[in-house]
Amino acid sequence: MLHRTRAEQVLEIYEDFVERFPDFKSVCEAEPEAIENELSSLGLRWRARNLHKLSCEIERRYGGVVPRNKGELLELPGVGNYISSAFLCFSENIPEPLLDTNTVRIIGRLFNLKINDSSRRKKDFETLMRRLLEFGDCRHFSFSMIDLAEAVCRPSSPLCHECPLKLSCSFYRRSHDETDND
Repeated sequence: MLHRTRAEQVLEIYEDFVERFPDFKSVCEAEPEAIENELSSLGLRWRARNLHKLSCEIERRYGGVVPRNKGELLELPGVGNYISSAFLCFSENIPEPLLDTNTVRIIGRLFNLKINDSSRRKKDFETLMRRLLEFGDCRHFSFSMIDLAEAVCRPSSPLCHECPLKLSCSFYRRSHDETDND
């Protein structure tokens, strides 16, 4: 539900949805149109169809229990690398890199890597993120990256002076040097 949608918009719809459909079986037993109607205000008709297919597949193949294996997750309808990594990271605390627009921006700025639309699929970003995940609780780290990107390391007008990583950040050093030279 959070795909291209802010958390504030999702919260009420999510809570109502979970109350009405508390498990995969109830989603699977519902008509696909009912799921689409529940999520239509988020503009996610295609996501609703995938959610219905996904729920039926998890119910049929795994007895309603989400697999804990990345390969099996990737075989599920509508589940790609990001969703499988997010599930393993947040539900199982397995160190899987979450590479999205926000985390790629932080990594790119920290390590002076060129950032573009395909950066989240590049091996160098994944390798760096995997190395960073080695230093503790991956769930906490991933939430911290998401929070840092939203509050400080924003796409435009980043608050570099407030960043706890500024002394290690190539972007900060470069912009700080330019300011000092003015």
